[in-house]
Amino acid sequence: MIIEKITKKELTDLQELYRGLCDDEKSLKEMEEVFEGICQNKDYYLLGAKVEGRVVGTLMGIVGFDLAGKYKHFMTIENVIVDESYRGRGICKKLFHAIEGIALERGCRYIYLVSGETRQIAHQMYKRLGYDCDHVVGFRKYLRD
Repeated sequence: MIIEKITKKELTDLQELYRGLCDDEKSLKEMEEVFEGICQNKDYYLLGAKVEGRVVGTLMGIVGFDLAGKYKHFMTIENVIVDESYRGRGICKKLFHAIEGIALERGCRYIYLVSGETRQIAHQMYKRLGYDCDHVVGFRKYLRD
């Protein structure tokens, strides 16, 4: 297994994985357009765990910049998913190790991890990886469908 950035040719694998995260499936063409924007932004890291040429796990890290406090960068992690048939093999741990290395290289002071309220099994794993549940209340306002 290798952990590296996802390429355009792997978007169909990514599309399949994302079915486990959300119901609003994008067409491959839409996904390619968004992917191009991600690739052009140096603050986005879309990593994949690849087994025999197939993406079986993924996460996205986004570097943010802070003007308050110690003026240190931070990272937000989103869209963490591992194919059900590959869970329990340390894939998520390796993805997190890779993204944490990038966060350190970029000078990030901390990492925010965003996860859906109902993903309790994932939350247990995040705690094992050293992420604390700060009981921060998150708010979201949808501006479009």
